[in-house]
Amino acid sequence: MIKLNPKALPQSRIFYHIVLGVIDYGKVIDALLQVYGDSNPNQKIPQSMALAATAIVDSKGILIENSPITISSFAWGIEKALHGDLNNLETWGKEQIAIVSTLEEHLKQLDEYGNPIPVNSNMIFSAKQWLFKN
Repeated sequence: MIKLNPKALPQSRIFYHIVLGVIDYGKVIDALLQVYGDSNPNQKIPQSMALAATAIVDSKGILIENSPITISSFAWGIEKALHGDLNNLETWGKEQIAIVSTLEEHLKQLDEYGNPIPVNSNMIFSAKQWLFKN
């Protein structure tokens, strides 16, 4: 179990972002430029990481109720773009719903009484494995 030590101002709530995946932005842009060319060869490409997906939990480690998972459309579309499959980028809306739903299944589990279980490292690992296989 992940230990949380929340300290907040009175009358406030604490939330945590769990990073489910990152991508190497510079490498991805370089790969895209290899496929599609570059009209500005002097352009500097930032060498940084970009978030692929995150989950938000409350101070008890429970996924928040509304929109707890965020998926990067950029990260989702990279493989499609690298394979020249730009027409399928329009399916993002439907794909996003399915991806979020599956990640919620990995991260939103209930105990024998129907109470939510705090997100733990096994749930995170399972979600990350699924995310990067799909």
